[in-house]
Amino acid sequence: INLTWNPVAGATAYSIRADGVTIYTGPGTSTTHNVVNNGALHSYNVNVTTGAGTSSWSAPANATAPNVWYGPGYSYWSLG
Repeated sequence: INLTWNPVAGATAYSIRADGVTIYTGPGTSTTHNVVNNGALHSYNVNVTTGAGTSSWSAPANATAPNVWYGPGYSYWSLG
C-alpha cells in the first residue's frame, strides 16, 4: 500500500504508524507498507516533528490491501 501525506512547513521528520506500529520515520512524504494478507484492512496515522516539537497522531485513515497474484517464477505485489 503506497502512502503519501502533505508536507508541513518546517517539518524535520514524519512518522507513520500502521495498525499501531511505527513503520516509517524520516523526512520524506511517502512510504510503502508491504503487507502480506490479501484483502486485509489497515489503519494509518501520521505525526510530524518540527522545531516546536512533535504533533499528536493524526486521525486514522484506512486502506485495504490489494489481492496478490503470484504467477510461475514471480514473487511480487501486483498493485494494479
